Amino acid sequence: MTAPQPGLASPPVDAEMAVLGAILWSPAAADAVLAVLRPEHFPQPWQQQLLQVLAGMHSSGLPIDPVTAGDRCAQHGLRRLGDRPAAVQLCELAAAVPVPASGRYYAQIVIEAAAGRRLAQAGQRLSDLAAAPAREPAALAAAVDIEFRAVSDRLAECAQLRLAHQPDAPVRALHQLQRQLRPAELDGPELAR
Repeated sequence: MTAPQPGLASPPVDAEMAVLGAILWSPAAADAVLAVLRPEHFPQPWQQQLLQVLAGMHSSGLPIDPVTAGDRCAQHGLRRLGDRPAAVQLCELAAAVPVPASGRYYAQIVIEAAAGRRLAQAGQRLSDLAAAPAREPAALAAAVDIEFRAVSDRLAECAQLRLAHQPDAPVRALHQLQRQLRPAELDGPELAR
């Protein structure tokens, strides 16, 4: 994955740190978080690698904490996570989580940020393609379709997570849609009956 580009929204670093920390602290958080997070949701390669290590530990039924994760990282040749030694980074992640039980919500923030990054990347790719001197309309249309599908998948993923946190969201969304579609002259006390 490429580094964030200047001018793009910065990733929610606190949520990224907190969600990884939640996995280190709580088996229940690990269950919830690892069910929805994928390495590509993280902008930093070390975060992606660490998530893979933690997911492997989880699926093998191994206990997860900073010490066991540090040992597993060493076995995978990950002596450093980002610019820090793995043991230091793991302790910082464990300290970064305010409430491990909120892990799924932190994951939602991370996934929404990933969708935003993907949308920005799609826009940049399409802009570059449209500006290219030798572009063919069919190639541009195919690229638009590919980017649209990729971004749509990410946004649908975000919507599904929101619905999981807000079970009454479909009802609220329906009511909001009904209010938007209702003719303005009908918005009056007679509808309250």
